Amino acid sequence: MGRNAVLPCSVSSLNLREFKFALTLIFAIEEINNNAQLLPGVTLGYKIYDACGSVSQTVLSSMALMNGFEETMQESCSKPPFVHAIVGESSSSPTIGMASLVGPFSIPVVSHFATCACLSDRKRFPSFFRTISSDYYQSKALAQLVKRFGWTWVGTVRSRNDYGNNGIAAFEKVAQQEGICIEYSEAITLTDSQEQLLKTLEVIKKATARVVVAFISSADFIPLLKLIAQKNITGLQWLASESWITSRVIADKKEFSFLAGAVGFAIANAKINGLREFLVTVHPDQEPRNDLLKEFWETVFQCSLRNTGSGTPVCNGSEHLTELQNEYTDVSELRIANKVYTAVYAIAHALHNLINDVKSATTISKGDLLTPQKVLEYIKDVNFTVKTGEKIFFLRGDPVAKYDLVNWQPAEDGSLQFKLVGVYDSSLSSEKLLQVDQENMVWTENSRQVPVSVCSESCPPGTRKAFQKGRPVCCYDCIPCADGEISNETVRSRTEYGNNGIAAFEKIAEQEGICIEYSESIHTTDPKEQLQKTLEVIKNATARVVVAFVTFADFIPLLQLTAQQNITGLQWVGSESWITSPIFAKTKEYSFLKGAVGFAAANAKLDGLQEFLVTVHPHQEPKNELLKEFWQTVFQCSFRKPGSGTRVLEYIKDVSFTVKTGEKIIFDASGDPVAKYDLVNWQPAEDGSLQFKLVGVYDSSLPSEKLLQVDQENMAEKPDCRPQWHHKQPELEKDGDLIIGGIFSFRTTQDGYLDSFTKMPVIRPCKDFREFKLAHTMMFAIDKINKATDILPGVTLGYKIYNECGSTDILRAAMALINGVEQSQISENCTKPQTVQAIIGHSGSTPTMSFARIVGRFYIPVDLLSATQRSLD
Repeated sequence: MGRNAVLPCSVSSLNLREFKFALTLIFAIEEINNNAQLLPGVTLGYKIYDACGSVSQTVLSSMALMNGFEETMQESCSKPPFVHAIVGESSSSPTIGMASLVGPFSIPVVSHFATCACLSDRKRFPSFFRTISSDYYQSKALAQLVKRFGWTWVGTVRSRNDYGNNGIAAFEKVAQQEGICIEYSEAITLTDSQEQLLKTLEVIKKATARVVVAFISSADFIPLLKLIAQKNITGLQWLASESWITSRVIADKKEFSFLAGAVGFAIANAKINGLREFLVTVHPDQEPRNDLLKEFWETVFQCSLRNTGSGTPVCNGSEHLTELQNEYTDVSELRIANKVYTAVYAIAHALHNLINDVKSATTISKGDLLTPQKVLEYIKDVNFTVKTGEKIFFLRGDPVAKYDLVNWQPAEDGSLQFKLVGVYDSSLSSEKLLQVDQENMVWTENSRQVPVSVCSESCPPGTRKAFQKGRPVCCYDCIPCADGEISNETVRSRTEYGNNGIAAFEKIAEQEGICIEYSESIHTTDPKEQLQKTLEVIKNATARVVVAFVTFADFIPLLQLTAQQNITGLQWVGSESWITSPIFAKTKEYSFLKGAVGFAAANAKLDGLQEFLVTVHPHQEPKNELLKEFWQTVFQCSFRKPGSGTRVLEYIKDVSFTVKTGEKIIFDASGDPVAKYDLVNWQPAEDGSLQFKLVGVYDSSLPSEKLLQVDQENMAEKPDCRPQWHHKQPELEKDGDLIIGGIFSFRTTQDGYLDSFTKMPVIRPCKDFREFKLAHTMMFAIDKINKATDILPGVTLGYKIYNECGSTDILRAAMALINGVEQSQISENCTKPQTVQAIIGHSGSTPTMSFARIVGRFYIPVDLLSATQRSLD
């Protein structure tokens, strides 16, 4: 075991859990070395550093692992100094530092316990992988759990670091969408003073929320727990993050018995055969010069291997780890240790696959091929099953999210035991995503009744909500409806469009004496179980008028369920998003919507529009892929003959030839050629201009030590490096004296598709062509204006129309229209000014809010089509 040769730790206490993780790594490596099937003839070694829980120490250790210049316990070493991959770190903040540092060098980092959702960003962390799930899923699961038990009023406590800040931010975002209000949000850390912790405790004590979501590490949590125990604060329902929900250090302390009933998501448990036997054979005599083993021995046995005269008894040799029962020797909870185990195996399988693929390369040495960069290529595609039965593969660096739902229940000895009461599996359908065994759960103060945590109870029939000024929307008074007042009910999309629309409606409704019996929120991705609850509220209500401020896509799942259960007799009041939908009107199963009423944008007749639309043809712009896609979709045909090109594709993969210039042409598995570059330095010429000087070469086909060759002596000043940007191209454009920009969403979906960390982004199929039609209506209008003699005579209008793909692409489109630096699809050179005079679009409120904020700073007019969000005023 390599010792830390960078900086000594200032923390004196040994973390047994982290030490156990390190020994689990060693156990896995020794198990692989004794496995005749995996990496036969290859021996794995290891270099393990103590990061001390510090970001700076982690970065320094990472540099040592990359450079290989650190001291080792052997006086000489003939092996290559660099490592092929790194396992670690346990915390998110140090891991972010490490992954940022080693990423540009393409060294794989596989973490077993860094859960920050930010680490899933492949642009920032291209070489990062993990065997534990991202907090994105845990935060989402916690919000779903809160909603399931009807808690609309909660407090949060988090670690003041990347783990806590990002985790709670993700939770609060989902919670807001689910209609959950946050009463307070406190941040703490291990080093907080007693005074700071008391302030946090006062906030918790004075709050009315009885549920506390604690997204916090064990180390940060313990000082606050000790204070809570001293002040005898009970009756709170604790919701835990995976960092502490299986912590034996916390659960075994009787002073923390007030945590009985705590519930949270934990990494699934596992059994690793042979691990305990390996752990208890560790002894300082095995490596006499290893100070870490000595420190471990002295810590667990409370003795000293050196007679220092400090009063601590001297270790006499009779100590045996087999007789100890502590966090190190306990193998009943191997949730995180198993992730260390699988991380090592993931690296081993990548190496195994790489070695098998290069065995035939007899002219190249194994050392040249077995580089960290090659391991990175192969680790992306590992797919195997470990002895525990767990299947390991990565989706853009992340595993499939699976959690156990754990409930803390009292044991006979007064400690707390972990009871499995449910599961969360992101690979399952939405209705099976979260499964809970509620009957076997215990709540705070050992109650079998689900605790209540609301700011205000639901208003009974005959009353209406009167929101309390300056407080969240969950807080209101119930005021009796006066005689003659109208009783009403609302359903909204769980988006800015729905939330703000209904909020504005309810405010005016209150002034007009209209009572709201209930207010439900829905989303196209809601599971059937959740939609059924909404439908039950609608069915059991006394109000017969439903105001539906929902989008077309969000409304469909609820309508389908309403039709299936034959719920009729309701008067529907529609928002403009769906009130003129021909799909709803023409679908027979939605006939219960007969009589629906609502406001729509005023209709109009545009002479010549239909004729213009039907003249659109791909032959007008042969290079325009959007027109081809449109044609193929509406006519269900293809411009390519079936099977054409497939034979060419098969053969082009294997081409290998040399052109007249002497360059050899081959393609790798990704379709790329061998990367070869000249290193060019701009140097002053005698005439004052700059000349290009060749000062080196980069050739990816050469061994690592020859990969980059630089003639540094003949280099001038360092070049000014600037990030490059691939500019977004307009899908439709026409040159003109003045340009009008357009942003539309050509590819929309109505099937509940969401981008996620478990799927590669896909081009969304067109379900209808409303946006395509709107874009062509804009083109039609511009064409009409250009032909008119009474408006803009002598001036030709042009257009640049972008597709924003229903995503954050709208920001890139807006920036391209502002800057005007994108390449033209039509002309190679253009003397006209490239900035647009105005922008038309987009149809959705949420995307429009984003790009309107950007272009507003530049005083560029934005004319919206159907973005009706009031905040846009």
